[in-house]
Amino acid sequence: MLNVKTIGLAESRKLLEACAQRAEEIGVPMAFAVVDPSGRVVALHRMDGANWHTMALAEGKAAAAAAMRMPSADLGERWKDFPTLSTAAAVAHDGRFLPLRGGLPLIVEGTVVGALGASGGTGAQDADAVGWGIEQVFGTGQPAA
Repeated sequence: MLNVKTIGLAESRKLLEACAQRAEEIGVPMAFAVVDPSGRVVALHRMDGANWHTMALAEGKAAAAAAMRMPSADLGERWKDFPTLSTAAAVAHDGRFLPLRGGLPLIVEGTVVGALGASGGTGAQDADAVGWGIEQVFGTGQPAA
């Protein structure tokens, strides 16, 4: 029997709140997406002042992190010499697969239960907000952004 653990709405809301708090601290309006292990949206949040396109980018980073079970930045590094592969993955998933910095898998007891992505700042700022939010909600044991 297959037993799939997934992030719930309550935990997702806590993550979104923590990430938004960090984004406010660094003065950058952002959007955040929490997805389940299959890359489907559980919860979204766009801060006041964040550009309209940041929602799709946050979702794409989260989906890539969930699908590949690794930080989206690591995936981007692995694929940097294969731009056609990155483009094909994005196209095949209607733009919801982006190997860019700012997406992290969510790991509970060694299992990926979803992923979190951010967009609106630089890649480093997005990664900072995501990493900080995960640390606040889940503590240690998560991959670095």
